[in-house]
Amino acid sequence: MGSNNLLKAFAVCCAFVLPLSVNAQDSASRSWLPFTDYGYVGASIGQAEYDIDCPGGFSCDDNDTGFKIFAGGRIRNFFGVELAYVDMGETEVGGGTSEASGVNISAVGYLPLNERFSFFGKIGTTYGWTDTSTATLGGVEEEDFGLSYGVGLNMEFAQQWAARAEWERHNFEFVQDDRDIDLFTVGVSFKF
Repeated sequence: MGSNNLLKAFAVCCAFVLPLSVNAQDSASRSWLPFTDYGYVGASIGQAEYDIDCPGGFSCDDNDTGFKIFAGGRIRNFFGVELAYVDMGETEVGGGTSEASGVNISAVGYLPLNERFSFFGKIGTTYGWTDTSTATLGGVEEEDFGLSYGVGLNMEFAQQWAARAEWERHNFEFVQDDRDIDLFTVGVSFKF
């Protein structure tokens, strides 16, 4: 993905997160998710890497820019729930293309290191949509639930703002079979 497309993806993330963070200040609830406190919204952008086998004689590009928009809440200080929309970009495989996106829900566990830093781990499921286009198949869409999990580091840099770096693995159903896609991102979140 070129730098122009990367900027467009980042602008889309910001367009979703900034209005949510402004509206969150007016919310009487501490979280938008039921049974949780310490709500937050955010966006991350980075690299999606598809687990694909490249057929002989064809060129393959197994990664692209990926991003996600997320909202979450904590149950106590060590556990939480997070909802996200993930977009894994597009990859070229054997003369065709594949793309994936989906909606994720995960249980999140936090391990505070100090007042500013905390590790987190997550496990959940992604309801994913994929579209595979080749000269022989045309466009074939699949959708299904798949396992997701990941780890990350959260750093609070202002009273309501935090930066995060994370790795996630999402399983998607493609026309050929199930495939894992790794998503490496950095992003920001606004807590309310």
